[in-house]
This record gives sequence, C-alpha cells and structure tokens, in this order.
Amino acid sequence: MGIVYIAFWLLGAVLVSSALSQMFPKIPASLIQIVLGVLLVLLPQIHYNTSGIDSEFFLMFFIAPLLYWDSIESDKEMLWKQKKPIINYALGLVILIVLVIGFFTHWLIPSIPLAAAFALGAALGPTDAVAVSTLSKTINFRKDVKNLLQGECLLNDASGVVSFQFAAAAIVTGVFSLFDATTTLIWVFLGGIGLGLGMALLKLGVLYVVRRLGVEDITFHVLLQLLTPFVFYLIAEEVGVSGILAVVAAGIVESLLEPSMIPSVAKLKIVSSSVWTVISFALNGVVFVILGTLLPLSMRRTWASDVNSNESLIFYVLMVTIVLILVRFIWCVFFAWISDKDDHKRFTLTKEDLRNALIITLAGAKGAVTLTICLSIPAIAAGGAYLSSRELIIFLGAGVILVTLLLANFVVPLVAPKKDVSRTLADDTIGRIQVLRNVIYELGHDESLTDKHAVRRVIASYNSRIERIQRTTAYEDESDLSLRERAVGWEAISVNNQIKEGTVTPIVGYGYLLELERKLSRLRHHRRATWFIRNASGWFGFLRRAGLESLSLSKEAREQRREARAEVRRACASYVLEQLDATVPGEEYPAQTITHVRDDYQRAAVMPTSDKTQVKNALVKSDSVEAVQRVGLQYEREQITKAYDEGLISREMARQMRDCVSALEYELSD
Repeated sequence: MGIVYIAFWLLGAVLVSSALSQMFPKIPASLIQIVLGVLLVLLPQIHYNTSGIDSEFFLMFFIAPLLYWDSIESDKEMLWKQKKPIINYALGLVILIVLVIGFFTHWLIPSIPLAAAFALGAALGPTDAVAVSTLSKTINFRKDVKNLLQGECLLNDASGVVSFQFAAAAIVTGVFSLFDATTTLIWVFLGGIGLGLGMALLKLGVLYVVRRLGVEDITFHVLLQLLTPFVFYLIAEEVGVSGILAVVAAGIVESLLEPSMIPSVAKLKIVSSSVWTVISFALNGVVFVILGTLLPLSMRRTWASDVNSNESLIFYVLMVTIVLILVRFIWCVFFAWISDKDDHKRFTLTKEDLRNALIITLAGAKGAVTLTICLSIPAIAAGGAYLSSRELIIFLGAGVILVTLLLANFVVPLVAPKKDVSRTLADDTIGRIQVLRNVIYELGHDESLTDKHAVRRVIASYNSRIERIQRTTAYEDESDLSLRERAVGWEAISVNNQIKEGTVTPIVGYGYLLELERKLSRLRHHRRATWFIRNASGWFGFLRRAGLESLSLSKEAREQRREARAEVRRACASYVLEQLDATVPGEEYPAQTITHVRDDYQRAAVMPTSDKTQVKNALVKSDSVEAVQRVGLQYEREQITKAYDEGLISREMARQMRDCVSALEYELSD
C-alpha cells in the first residue's frame, strides 16, 4: 500500500499543477510541479529513498511511452527537411556532452568515478521537450529554431539513454573497452531501429487481419496502442538492442503507414489522442514532482556529509552548468559554420548568428529524462561496493535541471523577442478564423483521407463557419477579399474567352457574368464591376435575346441551359486554379489565403452537373463524411491548443471554442 499511497499523492500534485498552470500561464508547469514536490516532502506520509529506484522501471514506464507518443505526433516532413542539424544535435552534441562533462566532473570532484561522471554527462545530454513547448507560449522562436529544438528533443533522449547504459555497465562491472563500446553502440543503434521497424510492420499487419475479421472495438485498439511501447521495449531489451530506439522507430513507422481514414480509424485517432494527452502530461508531471521531492532529500543527505560543504555543492552545480552551456554554445556556433561552408558562402559571424546560438543554447533546458537517468544510476558498483557518490550525482543533476529551467524561462525571454499577449475581440476573431483555416489546411493535406469527396464536404462546412464568423463580427480579411475579387476577375476573363471561342452561347455566358457581378458586389459593397461599361453592346444583346427566348423555352431546354451553366462554372474554376497555381505564396498573399480560395474553386471544378447525382453521392459517402468530420474535430482541438499556446486567442476564447467542439462531437455521436 506504500507505493499506491505515494502514487496517489504524486498524481494529486500533478492534478493541482494542471489547475495552477492555467491560473498562472506565465509560470512553467514544470516549475509548479517541482514546488509541489518540495511541499510533498513536508507530509509525514511520504517516505521513500532514492536507492530503491530501478532503472528499468523508469526507462520502460516513463521514457518509452513518452517517446513513443512523441514520435507518432512529430512532424515527419519537418524532421526530414532538418534531418542534418537534428542528427548533429541529437547524436553529436550528446556524445560531446557525455565526454566533456564526464572528464570535467571527475576532475572537479575526484571522489566521483569516471564511469559515474560519464553517466552524469549522459543524463545532462538530452533536452526536455516539455520545457521547449512551454517556452513557445511567450517567446517568438524562429521557425527553423523551433523545429530544431523539437526534433532534438525527440531523438536525443534515445542517444542519452544509450550512452547512459554504457556508463552504467562500466560502473557495475568496472570494465570499459573502447572497441567493444563502439561495436556495441553500432549494434544497439542499428539493431534497435531495425527491430522497431520490423515490429511496427508486424503490428500493422496483425491490425489489418484483425480489422478484416470485423474487430473494430475502440477499447481493444486503444489498449493495444497503450501496450505497444512497453512490449516493444521489453522485446528489444531481451534481444540486446536499444529499446528506446525501437520504440521511436516503431512510432514513426506507425504514423506514416496508418490505414485509410475509415470511420473506425477516425474514432480511434480521436480517442487515442485524448488518452495519450492525459498520460503524457501525467508521466511528465509525476517525474517533475518526484524531482521536487528528491531535491530536498538529496540536499539533506549531501549537506550532512563532512566531505562537501554547502558552498562547495552550490559551486559544483554552477560549474557543471557553466561548462554544459559553453559546450552547447560552442557546438551551435560550430554547426552554423559547418552549414555556412556547405552553402559555399564566406563565413561571417553576425549578431543575429550569436543571438540564435544563444537562444538555442539556453532553450535546451534539462528535465524528465535527465532526472530519470540520474535516478537510474546503480547504487552498487564493481566488486559489490556501495557507490557513495550516487546521491551527489543525483544532487548535481537536480541542481543543473533547476538552473537550466530558470535560465530558459527567465533569461531566454530577454534575448528572444516576446510575443504580444494583449488580446482584443478583433484579435480573438482573427485567431478563431485562423484556427478553422488551419483545420482546412490539415484536412486538405492529410494523405490518409482517401475519400476526397468527403473531405471537400467537410471543408465546405468549415468554410461556412468562417463565413458566419465574418458576417456576425463584421470582420474582413483584406488579403482574402482581395484574392477573391481577383479570382472573380479571372472567371470573367474565362467566360469572355468562351463566348469569343463559341464554346458557350452568349445567353449562358452573359448570364454567368451577371452572376459574377452579384458575387463581386457581395465581396466589395462599395466597388462595382465595370463589365457593363466594357461590354455594353453585349449586355444589351443578352438582355434582348434572354427576354425573347425565355417565352419559348421548354422544360428540356431549361435543363440543358442549367447543364451548360454548370459546365461554364467548372471551366471558370479550372481557369482560376491555373492562375492560383502561378501565384507564389508570400509574395502577394499568405499561403493560407491561397489554400483557402483554391479549396473553394477545387470543389466547383468537380461539382456534379445533376442535383440528383449530388444527393446520391451524399448518401453513399455519409460514413466517410462522418469519419472526416471526426478527424476535423480532432484537428480543431489541436489547433485551438496551439493557438492558445502561441497567444493567438485568449483563454476565454479557447474555452468557448473547445465547448463548441465538444457540442459538435456530441451531435455527431448522437
């Protein structure tokens, strides 16, 4: 019951930290959790010692599931585009930190064995993903800098853990061979990645067979996904390769090869995302709360020792932190020089280069993985002797975590530009519309959504929501209106060309031009088209012939005219799409605006000619539409959180938008 009781208090502290972080958004959740952990130590019910913590327990129950979900949710396109800098930071920098911190710590504190000092270096190598995501709420990271930090957080956990495993083995056995370590490192890395790929493919094959047998129970699939990182980790460790790398590789493969978005898969994606969000927050939170409980315990033991004074301990923490920051900063500048050479440019170190290097350096705060590795250091060294410096190493790791978190949250904002967190109703409206447009963009670029008809219908519903917001708030996006007005002009050019070429009769052509006149009038109430002036004779002829022919048209003739107008509309949409493809995003209009307008004309270009056909397609595709709607709502939740974190919408607006999504989900399930 002791472990259950402690777990209850730890999870309770994480729950309290979740509420406090919402009340005080400027204070990082990790710092709140550390403070709550310190307060928990004051409770007489909390009694445990750090020597009883098993390394396999922490690696499997904390690191493996966190990295598995991070690899599934990671931006694969971003990882591939910045693969070179990410690999350099995630592998090269971690190995350099292990060596430098190991030798420096052993020189600074001779009582710490070299193998144990290397273990501390391995613990200080990885960057904490939670700390990086927290910084993005108040700091304007450059896009490439933000992507680099996120990719580094995903991969360097594995390299740090693998490096630690070698150091831990050296502590226990007292033997270290550079040749054996190198060959084993290659086998562990490549074997872990290969085994992870194989197990992921095997799992996807089993899921395919299971779905063919009719097993679509959401509970079964979610539980299988929850068990995956633990099972894969255990299998990889039994084989003798890196379980962490196997889990990361498996997560990436599963996200890339997920099945087509049928309704059951859409439901699974929504449910699993919600479950994993809670689990990942709880696991990260528990680790930081444990850090808060261990900090005073470690201080109490080490300060009571006659070997090191309190001043010496503080000095050790500061010196290790300074060396760590210097190594990271030098690496940032060195990699910028290497990249500059690759681009065949003359290297010049500007203030902007130093600023970016300093931001990347200070933003690399340490956290959950660092603490986990420190706690996993074995208490028994070679020959069965007790590793007396273990508590000191834990103290050093915890101290560096605190210092780097403070630097990241209070010094980086002084170096990087701050975000404007002041909000107005107009700002919230812009942010709200941007969220919906981002959902449209995600749906349009989701390759797993194979039913494009269903995707177009769902995108149309999001466009309708945007139009309602614009009407009710009198908000006008100037870039959107300008591009739409220009698109109407392209349509007019297409119609005139069709009339001149004789592919459409003047009656149908000028009738569609009249429709475009009304459309443009709705877009810009104060502007009028000049088609009447440029085509006065044509309009007069159209009105005369239209009045005469309307008296003698039969039902079949009217149906043919409607078909002809639909064909003109599709031809105009195709012409506009060609012009939009030639429009470079960012030069005249934002990429989101071009995508938004293009989506509307893509639907018009493939619109059925018959209303009966359209109704029939709607009935046949109803299941697919429901699946895409569920995916869209999940994207909407993610975009709301992202918009709030980046300061695009206020907390109240985020709450209202989440309530709207919940209502839509309830209506969909009902």
